[in-house]
Amino acid sequence: TIPDVTLYDDQGFVRMHIAPFLASEGSAQTTYQLSHDVELRAGRNTFRGGVLYQQGLWPFTNTENFAGSFSFPAPPEPPIRSRPNGLRDLLLGLPGEYRLQTPRALNLRWRELAFYGEAELQPVRTLRITIGLRAESQPPAVDTLDRIGAFREGEESERFPNALLGLIFPGDSDGERGPLPRATVDNPGVNIGPRIGIAYSSGSDKRIARWLLGESGRSVIRASNGLFYDFGAFAGSSAAALFQANYPPFSADNRFDFSRSTDAFRQPFAAIPGSDPAAFVPTVVRYPVLVFDRDFQNTRAHQWNLGFQRVLPNGVFLSAVYVGSRSLRLQRQRELNEFIRNPLRGCAFVRSMRRFSRYTDIRQFESTGSGRYNGLQLRANRYLRRGLAFDVSYSWSRSDDNSSQLLGGELITEPWTVSNFDRRQNLTASWTWETRIPRSW
Repeated sequence: TIPDVTLYDDQGFVRMHIAPFLASEGSAQTTYQLSHDVELRAGRNTFRGGVLYQQGLWPFTNTENFAGSFSFPAPPEPPIRSRPNGLRDLLLGLPGEYRLQTPRALNLRWRELAFYGEAELQPVRTLRITIGLRAESQPPAVDTLDRIGAFREGEESERFPNALLGLIFPGDSDGERGPLPRATVDNPGVNIGPRIGIAYSSGSDKRIARWLLGESGRSVIRASNGLFYDFGAFAGSSAAALFQANYPPFSADNRFDFSRSTDAFRQPFAAIPGSDPAAFVPTVVRYPVLVFDRDFQNTRAHQWNLGFQRVLPNGVFLSAVYVGSRSLRLQRQRELNEFIRNPLRGCAFVRSMRRFSRYTDIRQFESTGSGRYNGLQLRANRYLRRGLAFDVSYSWSRSDDNSSQLLGGELITEPWTVSNFDRRQNLTASWTWETRIPRSW
């Protein structure tokens, strides 16, 4: 293959890109699952239980052009208004930069073990109570080569001595907390989720009961309350490992400056006398660093609802449900490499104003977010009858959190506010009207 060629204009924008080699990616996520359930019926009561074990594999590879890429002139870092003429340099064969990136890969492993028990009790004909309990262990995903790291200011990795300053990896010392675990996150142990649900349908034929609830069996009151957990560390682990696979010693993103060379196009490495390109280590990190807070835990959601459903004459079904939830330990990201704005410099010089100027973003996944939702959901529907069917739904709700907002494109922590996906009122309707066409037509 031949190298890629990128042409920049005077403002630092890409005007032409020739890529004879298309970057390739390969990924195949595989999940193995083993489960067993049992059920026992005793009169009007039913008891269930089960166990679930699953294990996942996710290998991923990414390959760039093996011949590298030339830029005319060098890519703007930062983008400024005054740059050499890229078209002139291209015609003269004077590249500004040559880049050669080695392939990168990751190989994630994850597993889950869960037990559950459930009992459906019907003490009387009109009342049903469901009680359940779920216990699950969900350790975060790990990489087979331990490429998921953590950021500790000023620390050097003993496991990978050639790693970037500030990154430590599984097995390295993490101060008073001992060695860093393989997932860089302490195992949260077992999550316990109790749940209960109640359904009551009136069986009384008294006048007041029939006026409020309709005829026997035509209405039901439901309520439930439960605790649920999310398997949220998997996606974050994969992203962290993918980005950190770009850094030494796992990969190399070598960039050579030829802006002062007179024969760089014919002999690109001659501009760096006495250096070995294979051992060249870049001094500037051009990818974001993604790390986990060691105390990261899966999201926990407490959900409850109370509803009333009734079937009216002519086959119309009405439903009114109040739904509430309280979420804790929501995932959000904190920018560790913050910057102080300099009024004399523009936003293009953010890197030079950062605390660690060698890095771009250093984003830490944390489970410090929280959220709250309350909503009223109304619905009326009717199946096709006498040529007419309809389904009308209306919801009035509000969602607040401190983990869904973005500020200026930077992923940072936020104050408590209305969720960015909040929709205060929502009305949807659909209907079907069957018409009969005369046979004479």
